[in-house]
Amino acid sequence: MKNWRKEDNTYLRRYAAKRTIDEMADRFRTSADEVVAQLEELKLQSKDGHGYREPYVDPTMGDFEAGLEAYHGRKYAAAVKSFEKVVVGAEQFDLSQRARTYLAAAKTAQGKDEGGVDSDPFTEAVYAKNLGDLDTALEMCSAGGRKGKDERFAYLAACVHALNGNSTEAMQELRVAIDMNAENRVHAYFDSDFEELRGDEAFGELIHVEA
Repeated sequence: MKNWRKEDNTYLRRYAAKRTIDEMADRFRTSADEVVAQLEELKLQSKDGHGYREPYVDPTMGDFEAGLEAYHGRKYAAAVKSFEKVVVGAEQFDLSQRARTYLAAAKTAQGKDEGGVDSDPFTEAVYAKNLGDLDTALEMCSAGGRKGKDERFAYLAACVHALNGNSTEAMQELRVAIDMNAENRVHAYFDSDFEELRGDEAFGELIHVEA
């Protein structure tokens, strides 16, 4: 493996874009693969296109991020406009599908607001969890101390922590939910959100249901 010196890197920064990969391999008396690896490390590219490539960013990603910000800020009309742009213009199928899901949620929330009906925070938290937006779901469970007052939010927070791999926090929240409503022990027994905790002895004791 070649030991790249400071002067070697200086040369690459100055001339990489003007030299082919084979020319640089000959100059440094090393393999083309070694040169390519170093170009990637320095974020450079050779004349014939080898080396670092800028990661692809969908052209509608900015609109998607704007839509998320508007949605979480409860500015649903703005969110709808942003997500509609993504649905129409996204080049990545996954991004388009995520935008469609958020678009439907934003339209529903917008309709409730226009009708003078307050949106249900628990429904929104569940929806965020189902979208994979776990941080938002957990924030909504914690807002105003909800998870300490309402067993639904405590249970949902436990699910979110479990999905995030935070087993200790998941069991703490689940214990709170069970203390408030013993039926949550049965729910947790069958809930796939806790699948990663099935082998944990403490979790098994927590959800144990007497026959």
